[in-house]
Amino acid sequence: MQRVVGSTRYATAAKLSAANVEVGTERVYLATGQGYADALAAGAAAGSRDGPVLLAARHVLPQATAAELARIAPQEVVVVGGEQVLSEAVATAAGHAAQAPVIRRAGASRFSTAASLAETATAQVVYLATGEEFADALAGVPAAVAENAPMLLTGQDVLPQPTRDALTRLSPQRVVMLGGPQALSEQVRQRVHGAVPGASVQRLAGDDRFATAATIAETVFGGQVVDDAVVATGGTFADALAAGPVAGASQSPLLLVGRDAVPAATEGALRRLAPSQSLLLGGLGAVSDGVAGSLADILQ
Repeated sequence: MQRVVGSTRYATAAKLSAANVEVGTERVYLATGQGYADALAAGAAAGSRDGPVLLAARHVLPQATAAELARIAPQEVVVVGGEQVLSEAVATAAGHAAQAPVIRRAGASRFSTAASLAETATAQVVYLATGEEFADALAGVPAAVAENAPMLLTGQDVLPQPTRDALTRLSPQRVVMLGGPQALSEQVRQRVHGAVPGASVQRLAGDDRFATAATIAETVFGGQVVDDAVVATGGTFADALAAGPVAGASQSPLLLVGRDAVPAATEGALRRLAPSQSLLLGGLGAVSDGVAGSLADILQ
Protein backbone atom coordinates (compact mmCIF):
# COMPACT_ATOMS: atom_id res chain seq x y z
CA MET A 1 0.00 0.00 0.00
CA GLN A 2 1.54 3.28 -1.14
CA ARG A 3 0.00 6.60 -0.12
CA VAL A 4 0.42 9.51 -2.53
CA VAL A 5 -0.22 12.93 -1.06
CA GLY A 6 0.91 16.42 -1.85
CA SER A 7 0.57 19.61 0.14
CA THR A 8 -2.28 20.64 -2.19
CA ARG A 9 -4.46 19.02 -4.85
CA TYR A 10 -2.14 20.61 -7.42
CA ALA A 11 0.92 19.02 -5.85
CA THR A 12 -0.83 15.64 -5.62
CA ALA A 13 -1.64 15.75 -9.33
CA ALA A 14 1.95 16.70 -10.13
CA LYS A 15 3.27 13.82 -7.98
CA LEU A 16 1.03 11.33 -9.77
CA SER A 17 2.25 12.61 -13.10
CA ALA A 18 5.92 12.59 -12.08
CA ALA A 19 5.68 8.94 -11.06
CA ASN A 20 3.91 7.78 -14.21
CA VAL A 21 4.41 10.08 -17.19
CA GLU A 22 7.49 10.04 -19.40
CA VAL A 23 9.43 13.06 -20.57
CA GLY A 24 8.34 14.15 -24.03
CA THR A 25 4.78 12.88 -23.76
CA GLU A 26 2.81 14.25 -26.68
CA ARG A 27 0.11 16.13 -24.80
CA VAL A 28 -0.64 17.40 -21.30
CA TYR A 29 -4.13 18.50 -20.29
CA LEU A 30 -4.49 21.40 -17.86
CA ALA A 31 -7.78 21.72 -15.98
CA THR A 32 -9.09 23.65 -13.03
CA GLY A 33 -8.57 22.12 -9.61
CA GLN A 34 -11.47 24.16 -8.26
CA GLY A 35 -14.18 22.08 -9.93
CA TYR A 36 -14.49 18.53 -11.18
CA ALA A 37 -16.33 18.43 -14.50
CA ASP A 38 -13.61 19.63 -16.88
CA ALA A 39 -10.86 17.54 -15.28
CA LEU A 40 -12.95 14.36 -15.39
CA ALA A 41 -13.87 14.80 -19.05
CA ALA A 42 -10.24 15.62 -19.79
CA GLY A 43 -9.11 12.49 -17.95
CA ALA A 44 -10.58 10.18 -20.56
CA ALA A 45 -9.04 12.20 -23.39
CA ALA A 46 -5.65 12.38 -21.68
CA GLY A 47 -5.49 8.72 -20.80
CA SER A 48 -6.22 7.62 -24.34
CA ARG A 49 -2.98 9.38 -25.31
CA ASP A 50 -0.97 8.29 -22.25
CA GLY A 51 -0.91 11.88 -21.07
CA PRO A 52 -1.64 13.38 -17.64
CA VAL A 53 -4.13 15.87 -16.31
CA LEU A 54 -2.46 18.62 -14.31
CA LEU A 55 -4.35 21.22 -12.30
CA ALA A 56 -4.30 24.99 -11.94
CA ALA A 57 -6.32 27.72 -10.25
CA ARG A 58 -8.21 30.26 -12.32
CA HIS A 59 -5.57 32.97 -12.06
CA VAL A 60 -2.53 31.04 -10.80
CA LEU A 61 -0.36 28.30 -12.27
CA PRO A 62 0.90 26.54 -9.12
CA GLN A 63 4.64 25.97 -8.84
CA ALA A 64 4.20 22.20 -8.65
CA THR A 65 2.25 22.25 -11.92
CA ALA A 66 4.75 24.52 -13.65
CA ALA A 67 7.64 22.31 -12.57
CA GLU A 68 5.92 19.18 -13.87
CA LEU A 69 5.13 20.85 -17.19
CA ALA A 70 8.81 21.78 -17.49
CA ARG A 71 9.89 18.22 -16.66
CA ILE A 72 7.59 16.59 -19.20
CA ALA A 73 8.29 19.12 -21.97
CA PRO A 74 5.24 17.98 -23.95
CA GLN A 75 4.63 18.73 -27.59
CA GLU A 76 1.39 20.50 -26.70
CA VAL A 77 -0.59 21.75 -23.70
CA VAL A 78 -4.39 21.55 -23.87
CA VAL A 79 -6.12 24.04 -21.57
CA VAL A 80 -9.57 22.72 -20.69
CA GLY A 81 -12.36 25.23 -20.16
CA GLY A 82 -12.92 28.88 -20.95
CA GLU A 83 -11.18 31.95 -19.56
CA GLN A 84 -13.70 32.11 -16.72
CA VAL A 85 -12.24 28.78 -15.55
CA LEU A 86 -8.55 29.16 -16.46
CA SER A 87 -7.42 32.65 -17.41
CA GLU A 88 -5.37 33.49 -20.46
CA ALA A 89 -2.51 34.42 -18.11
CA VAL A 90 -2.52 30.85 -16.76
CA ALA A 91 -2.59 29.44 -20.29
CA THR A 92 0.37 31.63 -21.25
CA ALA A 93 2.31 30.64 -18.13
CA ALA A 94 1.66 26.97 -18.89
CA GLY A 95 3.03 27.38 -22.39
CA HIS A 96 6.14 29.10 -21.07
CA ALA A 97 6.71 26.39 -18.45
CA ALA A 98 6.32 23.59 -20.98
CA GLN A 99 8.04 25.46 -23.82
CA ALA A 100 5.19 24.20 -25.98
CA PRO A 101 2.22 25.57 -27.92
CA VAL A 102 -1.09 25.86 -26.08
CA ILE A 103 -4.57 25.16 -27.42
CA ARG A 104 -7.82 25.67 -25.53
CA ARG A 105 -10.76 23.25 -25.54
CA ALA A 106 -13.82 25.01 -24.19
CA GLY A 107 -17.54 25.31 -24.60
CA ALA A 108 -20.33 27.41 -23.17
CA SER A 109 -20.99 24.80 -20.48
CA ARG A 110 -19.39 21.72 -18.92
CA PHE A 111 -21.43 19.63 -21.34
CA SER A 112 -20.14 21.41 -24.43
CA THR A 113 -16.58 21.41 -23.07
CA ALA A 114 -16.74 17.62 -22.68
CA ALA A 115 -18.15 17.36 -26.20
CA SER A 116 -15.31 19.53 -27.49
CA LEU A 117 -12.77 17.20 -25.87
CA ALA A 118 -14.38 14.30 -27.75
CA GLU A 119 -14.25 16.05 -31.14
CA THR A 120 -11.17 14.18 -32.32
CA ALA A 121 -12.23 10.83 -30.86
CA THR A 122 -13.20 7.82 -32.91
CA ALA A 123 -14.90 5.45 -30.54
CA GLN A 124 -16.88 2.26 -30.51
CA VAL A 125 -17.74 2.96 -26.87
CA VAL A 126 -18.76 6.22 -25.18
CA TYR A 127 -19.05 6.73 -21.42
CA LEU A 128 -21.82 9.01 -20.14
CA ALA A 129 -21.84 10.46 -16.61
CA THR A 130 -23.77 13.12 -14.79
CA GLY A 131 -22.23 16.57 -14.93
CA GLU A 132 -23.95 17.44 -11.66
CA GLU A 133 -21.96 15.15 -9.32
CA PHE A 134 -18.42 13.82 -9.38
CA ALA A 135 -18.34 10.35 -7.84
CA ASP A 136 -19.63 8.19 -10.71
CA ALA A 137 -17.46 9.92 -13.30
CA LEU A 138 -14.45 9.73 -10.99
CA ALA A 139 -14.60 5.94 -10.98
CA GLY A 140 -15.57 5.83 -14.63
CA VAL A 141 -12.55 7.65 -16.07
CA PRO A 142 -10.07 4.73 -15.72
CA ALA A 143 -12.65 2.40 -17.27
CA ALA A 144 -13.20 4.81 -20.16
CA VAL A 145 -9.45 5.06 -20.70
CA ALA A 146 -9.12 1.28 -20.64
CA GLU A 147 -11.78 1.05 -23.36
CA ASN A 148 -10.35 4.01 -25.32
CA ALA A 149 -13.68 5.77 -24.87
CA PRO A 150 -14.43 9.47 -24.49
CA MET A 151 -16.41 10.73 -21.49
CA LEU A 152 -19.48 12.85 -22.16
CA LEU A 153 -21.61 14.59 -19.53
CA THR A 154 -25.36 14.92 -19.13
CA GLY A 155 -27.98 16.23 -16.75
CA GLN A 156 -30.04 13.94 -14.57
CA ASP A 157 -33.20 14.30 -16.65
CA VAL A 158 -32.03 16.15 -19.77
CA LEU A 159 -29.55 15.10 -22.45
CA PRO A 160 -27.94 18.44 -23.38
CA GLN A 161 -27.81 19.28 -27.08
CA PRO A 162 -23.97 19.33 -27.24
CA THR A 163 -23.89 15.84 -25.73
CA ARG A 164 -26.60 14.58 -28.07
CA ASP A 165 -24.75 16.02 -31.08
CA ALA A 166 -21.48 14.41 -29.95
CA LEU A 167 -23.18 11.03 -29.54
CA THR A 168 -24.68 11.27 -33.01
CA ARG A 169 -21.34 12.23 -34.55
CA LEU A 170 -19.38 9.53 -32.72
CA SER A 171 -22.04 6.90 -33.52
CA PRO A 172 -20.72 4.36 -30.99
CA GLN A 173 -21.76 0.74 -30.86
CA ARG A 174 -22.19 0.94 -27.08
CA VAL A 175 -22.95 3.71 -24.58
CA VAL A 176 -22.07 3.10 -20.93
CA MET A 177 -24.19 5.10 -18.48
CA LEU A 178 -22.53 5.56 -15.09
CA GLY A 179 -24.86 5.58 -12.10
CA GLY A 180 -28.44 4.66 -11.31
CA PRO A 181 -31.68 6.46 -12.23
CA GLN A 182 -31.11 8.98 -9.44
CA ALA A 183 -28.01 10.14 -11.34
CA LEU A 184 -29.09 9.46 -14.94
CA SER A 185 -32.83 9.02 -15.40
CA GLU A 186 -34.60 6.58 -17.69
CA GLN A 187 -35.61 9.62 -19.73
CA VAL A 188 -31.94 10.30 -20.44
CA ARG A 189 -31.51 6.66 -21.41
CA GLN A 190 -34.35 7.01 -23.91
CA ARG A 191 -32.77 10.19 -25.31
CA VAL A 192 -29.50 8.32 -25.77
CA HIS A 193 -31.33 5.64 -27.74
CA GLY A 194 -32.81 8.41 -29.87
CA ALA A 195 -29.40 9.94 -30.57
CA VAL A 196 -27.75 6.62 -31.46
CA PRO A 197 -30.55 4.17 -32.33
CA GLY A 198 -28.17 1.37 -33.28
CA ALA A 199 -26.15 1.43 -30.06
CA SER A 200 -26.62 -0.78 -27.04
CA VAL A 201 -26.96 1.15 -23.79
CA GLN A 202 -25.40 -0.36 -20.67
CA ARG A 203 -25.93 1.01 -17.18
CA LEU A 204 -23.26 0.44 -14.51
CA ALA A 205 -24.66 1.30 -11.10
CA GLY A 206 -24.81 0.32 -7.45
CA ASP A 207 -26.77 1.36 -4.40
CA ASP A 208 -24.37 4.23 -3.66
CA ARG A 209 -21.20 5.81 -5.05
CA PHE A 210 -19.01 3.14 -3.46
CA ALA A 211 -21.05 0.30 -4.94
CA THR A 212 -21.20 2.03 -8.32
CA ALA A 213 -17.41 2.36 -8.38
CA ALA A 214 -17.11 -1.31 -7.42
CA THR A 215 -19.52 -2.32 -10.20
CA ILE A 216 -17.57 -0.30 -12.76
CA ALA A 217 -14.28 -1.80 -11.61
CA GLU A 218 -15.47 -5.40 -11.66
CA THR A 219 -17.34 -5.08 -14.96
CA VAL A 220 -14.48 -3.49 -16.88
CA PHE A 221 -11.42 -4.96 -15.15
CA GLY A 222 -12.77 -8.21 -13.70
CA GLY A 223 -11.86 -10.43 -16.62
CA GLN A 224 -8.13 -9.74 -16.48
CA VAL A 225 -5.18 -9.78 -14.14
CA VAL A 226 -5.21 -6.55 -12.13
CA ASP A 227 -1.75 -5.54 -10.97
CA ASP A 228 -2.72 -2.27 -9.33
CA ALA A 229 -5.78 -0.58 -7.89
CA VAL A 230 -6.17 3.09 -7.05
CA VAL A 231 -8.17 4.01 -3.95
CA ALA A 232 -9.46 7.48 -3.07
CA THR A 233 -12.03 9.10 -0.83
CA GLY A 234 -15.58 9.16 -2.13
CA GLY A 235 -16.28 12.28 -0.10
CA THR A 236 -14.43 14.86 -2.19
CA PHE A 237 -13.03 15.01 -5.69
CA ALA A 238 -9.76 16.87 -5.21
CA ASP A 239 -7.28 14.05 -4.64
CA ALA A 240 -8.49 11.79 -7.42
CA LEU A 241 -9.05 14.36 -10.18
CA ALA A 242 -5.75 13.53 -11.85
CA ALA A 243 -5.83 9.80 -11.08
CA GLY A 244 -8.14 8.67 -13.88
CA PRO A 245 -5.78 8.78 -16.86
CA VAL A 246 -2.90 7.33 -14.83
CA ALA A 247 -5.04 4.45 -13.55
CA GLY A 248 -6.66 3.74 -16.90
CA ALA A 249 -3.39 3.72 -18.80
CA SER A 250 -2.11 0.97 -16.49
CA GLN A 251 -5.42 -0.94 -16.62
CA SER A 252 -6.06 -0.15 -12.95
CA PRO A 253 -9.52 0.42 -11.45
CA LEU A 254 -10.38 3.31 -9.14
CA LEU A 255 -12.30 2.40 -5.99
CA LEU A 256 -13.73 4.68 -3.31
CA VAL A 257 -13.62 4.60 0.48
CA GLY A 258 -14.87 6.72 3.34
CA ARG A 259 -12.49 8.64 5.55
CA ASP A 260 -12.87 6.17 8.39
CA ALA A 261 -14.33 3.04 6.79
CA VAL A 262 -13.91 0.70 3.85
CA PRO A 263 -17.42 0.10 2.45
CA ALA A 264 -18.46 -3.51 1.95
CA ALA A 265 -18.77 -3.04 -1.81
CA THR A 266 -15.21 -1.73 -2.03
CA GLU A 267 -13.85 -4.55 0.10
CA GLY A 268 -15.66 -7.14 -2.01
CA ALA A 269 -14.34 -5.69 -5.25
CA LEU A 270 -10.77 -5.59 -3.93
CA ARG A 271 -10.97 -9.21 -2.79
CA ARG A 272 -12.34 -10.38 -6.13
CA LEU A 273 -10.00 -8.29 -8.29
CA ALA A 274 -7.05 -9.21 -6.03
CA PRO A 275 -4.57 -6.54 -7.16
CA SER A 276 -0.98 -7.16 -6.15
CA GLN A 277 -0.63 -3.59 -4.89
CA SER A 278 -2.64 -0.43 -4.46
CA LEU A 279 -2.17 3.31 -4.54
CA LEU A 280 -3.97 5.35 -1.87
CA LEU A 281 -4.60 8.98 -2.75
CA GLY A 282 -4.79 11.76 -0.21
CA GLY A 283 -3.64 12.58 3.28
CA LEU A 284 -5.08 11.69 6.68
CA GLY A 285 -7.79 14.31 6.34
CA ALA A 286 -9.16 12.35 3.38
CA VAL A 287 -8.39 8.73 4.28
CA SER A 288 -7.41 7.74 7.82
CA ASP A 289 -4.55 5.46 8.79
CA GLY A 290 -7.18 3.01 10.01
CA VAL A 291 -8.61 2.72 6.52
CA ALA A 292 -5.11 2.38 5.07
CA GLY A 293 -4.48 -0.49 7.49
CA SER A 294 -7.77 -2.16 6.58
CA LEU A 295 -6.93 -1.91 2.89
CA ALA A 296 -3.51 -3.46 3.50
CA ASP A 297 -5.16 -6.35 5.37
CA ILE A 298 -7.67 -6.91 2.55
CA LEU A 299 -4.89 -7.08 -0.02
CA GLN A 300 -2.67 -9.51 1.90
